Amino acid sequence: MMKKYLLFACLIFGWSAAIAQLSTAPATRIQEIDVNDFRGPVQANGTLWWDYSMGLGLEIPKAAPGAPRKITVFVANLWMGGVDASGTIRYSGETYRQTGAGFGPDACFFTGPIATTYTNQVPLIGDTTFNHVWKINRTEVLDFQLHHQQPGYQIPSAIATWPAEGNITGGRAPFIDTNSDGLYNPAVGDYPSFPGDQALYFIMNDEAQFRFPVSPAFEMETQGFVYSFDTRGNSSNLYDQTIFVRYIMTNRSPNDYHDFYFGHFVDFDLGYYNDDYIGCDRARQMMYAYNGDSLDESPNGYGANPPAQGVVLLSDSMAGFMYHENDFTPYGNPVQAGHYYNYLRGLWKNSQPVHTGGDGHSSNGPITKYMFDGDPVAGTGWTERNAGNLPGDRRGIMSAGPYTFAPNQTRTFDLAYVFAQSPQFGVNPSILLLRQKVDQLQAQYAAGVLSTPRAQETATTFTLSPNPATRTATIHVALPAGTATATLTLRDGLGRTVRTIAVREAATKLDLRGLAAGLYHATLSAPDGRALARQRLVVTTAAGE
Repeated sequence: MMKKYLLFACLIFGWSAAIAQLSTAPATRIQEIDVNDFRGPVQANGTLWWDYSMGLGLEIPKAAPGAPRKITVFVANLWMGGVDASGTIRYSGETYRQTGAGFGPDACFFTGPIATTYTNQVPLIGDTTFNHVWKINRTEVLDFQLHHQQPGYQIPSAIATWPAEGNITGGRAPFIDTNSDGLYNPAVGDYPSFPGDQALYFIMNDEAQFRFPVSPAFEMETQGFVYSFDTRGNSSNLYDQTIFVRYIMTNRSPNDYHDFYFGHFVDFDLGYYNDDYIGCDRARQMMYAYNGDSLDESPNGYGANPPAQGVVLLSDSMAGFMYHENDFTPYGNPVQAGHYYNYLRGLWKNSQPVHTGGDGHSSNGPITKYMFDGDPVAGTGWTERNAGNLPGDRRGIMSAGPYTFAPNQTRTFDLAYVFAQSPQFGVNPSILLLRQKVDQLQAQYAAGVLSTPRAQETATTFTLSPNPATRTATIHVALPAGTATATLTLRDGLGRTVRTIAVREAATKLDLRGLAAGLYHATLSAPDGRALARQRLVVTTAAGE
């Protein structure tokens, strides 16, 4: 992975004095999203897929023990740019942030919320209380709901330390407030609110004193969720190789911003990193990478059926898509705040527009903000193949906007990383499969299945009545959108299954005759085996008597 470390060598030398002041920072905390057929590290400062110490990227699929690890993305990061009332361009965002201490020539984000009422200033390099990624699983929450009142129950660390108001000073993380007192307290039954079945949570800000490139801070507070839905390794399931990213951004400054752009920077490394092409699909709000030839070489390559990796903007329309060269020409690596902002606006570093055709800057084609938006499968339009570009190392920037951003306003941006590898040889079958997956995903998002932070809590309603019960109980259920049937499994205190029943209606009778008096555990499961909800049922007398 030396290619990235060479990228900013000359810049790091010039900034060594400033970075030395940051070198005493505690080690950045890292967790992996790994519930399904993927594995990727997430850092407390918002950097996705890159572990500074190990150099790992987003691995899809998971490698068998001892086998080479294949990655699709080396690193990804949040970008934002806008203009304040004085006309000053403001930018915050990162690419590689590379030095041994984890701070580099584009370090903008630091751990913790914007300091407001709990302290007088933001610490120099971030609040160490929040130098952490919280990893939470739906199974932990369901078990907590079932057992937290039992003597001797140990609350899982992710639930006990969840950084919510009342639990951690300055905490912002969302939670289910069971007693409606506004304070997070798992001792009374409060628990984290998060999307998906496994989620990583972090919170960061751009207000620290040392920021690169030098630009006034937005004073933007960003909460991040990286999450997925547990499919138990079902490779045919849409979510088995799909990861979601949610940014919840709040303007904590007194400033109004205009011409504000949200952006997502991605350095694709599709197996062998140096033979990739890149493109965008405007109809699907997607940027993606695919192999530039029919064989993905090297021990870490995907071979003769290389995949396609897409990044989809779910919540907003794509305002532009750019890529840049790995050099310091007017079409290469950004250095100044204005360079980053221009890329977000669909312009080159020198404010020149992109022209359709070739490499985007040496042609006289029509002006566009969407590079390589043709169809590589049909062989039509502007693609890297048609342009005759040599395959290589690719990075892209997808943006949304422009917006106005008022003080205390919050905006939420949802993204999805969608992987597709067709069993057929060649590049085109994987691109076609990627499109099919993205179409399904966009339809589900539009239906509201993925759109709210509490989607899973509100998607399934499950009660049993009466409770305690004698001869029968009624199963009351409202299933998630897209789920027509479910299975209820009733187990006794020893974990033995005593009843299994299909649930298709809002009210279904559960026959309890023949069961001994005691406490039973009911689990409601989706057709793919994923647990939707759990309840306890007390049988007070021998139901058959």
